[in-house]
Amino acid sequence: MQVPAPLTNCPCCGQSLADITGPLVYNNGRMIVHDGKMITLSNVEADFFMILFKHWPGTVAKERIFDALYWRKHESEEPEMKTIDVHAHKLRRKIRAVGLDVLTDWGSGYRLGKFAKEAA
Repeated sequence: MQVPAPLTNCPCCGQSLADITGPLVYNNGRMIVHDGKMITLSNVEADFFMILFKHWPGTVAKERIFDALYWRKHESEEPEMKTIDVHAHKLRRKIRAVGLDVLTDWGSGYRLGKFAKEAA
């Protein structure tokens, strides 16, 4: 698999990315550019990311994330709370490609952070 070259300009507006230190978020979180790399997220992943991004650097309770993602669902259609863990896992896997991470604060919830590669 060929690794794409790092982005030097924003894929949307063409602006240089050299002076930007934080992640750029486009299309309500569906596209994220950070550290010269770009990823796209599904609708649920993007909604989850935006919840964490808006509350950064704070922790968001799992129940609050659940309510934000599923507020339109009728009680009989609501998935189980465990789905939040699954969404966190999938989002974590994707955003690590751009140097970000979903951190678990056990007993409290989730928060957005930087991905620290483990030493081999």
